[in-house]
Amino acid sequence: MLIAKALVLGVWFFGLGNLIFIYPSYWSTMATWTLGSLAGIHIAETMYFLGQIKAAPEPIWQNLFSSMVFGLVHNRRYLNND
Repeated sequence: MLIAKALVLGVWFFGLGNLIFIYPSYWSTMATWTLGSLAGIHIAETMYFLGQIKAAPEPIWQNLFSSMVFGLVHNRRYLNND
């Protein structure tokens, strides 16, 4: 799971890197689409699992942050309870 989280962070850094260092041509387009897709998908996943995130024993802000950053890698534990 640590490798999956590292991979997700790497993809986030790739997308966010375009906001700081403008990538050349094709890479800029890919980074913009990657960042937009990650943000949209992770917002949707967080909304889907929001009830379970609120019911979890951990602090809600910690779970919301982890859900927004890592998405399904973090929220996978809630799938076993369905």
